[in-house]
Amino acid sequence: MICLDISMPEESGVKVYRNLTENEKTKNIPVFIVTGVAHDFKNFIESRKQVPAPIAY
Repeated sequence: MICLDISMPEESGVKVYRNLTENEKTKNIPVFIVTGVAHDFKNFIESRKQVPAPIAY
C-alpha cells in the first residue's frame, strides 16, 4: 500500500497518482490518499478523466 498526499512541495500528488496507476509495475498497488485538501477534492478528482478515481479517500 502507498500512502499519498495530494499537496506535495516538489510534485503534484495527482501526477504521482496518475503515474502509479498507469505503470504496469505499480498499477495494482493500493494507493491510500491522505490530504488536507478541502471537500472540493472529491469533485476535483472525480472530474479528471485522465486520472482514475481512487477507491477511497
